[in-house]
Amino acid sequence: MHIPEGFLDIKTLVVTDGIAGVLLVLSAKKVERDISSESVAKMGIATSFVFAVNMFAFPVAGGTSAHLTGVVLISAILGGWHGFICSSVALFLQAVLFQHGGILSLGANIINISGWGALLGSIARRFRKFKPLAGGILSFLAVILGSITCAGELYLSKRGSFLRGATAMAVGNLFPAVIDGIITFFV
Repeated sequence: MHIPEGFLDIKTLVVTDGIAGVLLVLSAKKVERDISSESVAKMGIATSFVFAVNMFAFPVAGGTSAHLTGVVLISAILGGWHGFICSSVALFLQAVLFQHGGILSLGANIINISGWGALLGSIARRFRKFKPLAGGILSFLAVILGSITCAGELYLSKRGSFLRGATAMAVGNLFPAVIDGIITFFV
């Protein structure tokens, strides 16, 4: 789901970067309230985990990629706001260090990967009795919803049909979505 530079038009870039920026500010304010040396250490480990699992990618339609995310898992453990920041930092580092996703398209990538993962991870966190099952299912859904959102962003940038793009992206992300769900279920 990492969208490289040059695939999104300026309008889509401005909107997605703006939304991601607002969400990062909100996340920082929420996380700041309960920051401790222990939570900082956990966030560092979570960021490293997301960074590592996101590096295993394979190409999908439209110049994007499919891969594991781990965001629902870390958000279910640490909380959605924490997970959003951790995964966003990992995406930023990947874009800067390895050109894994673009700098200008970072907002779109944050929405697609961090946004859905943190939202659904925070929902999984609320399940007490069925947390592993809920986490696994929601982790699967986060990858699929992120891929469909990616197809929508490409469509808004006049990069093809939404239906064809969403189908190709969802099918291309099925395997990583299943693996992400299984890992989340067992952890």
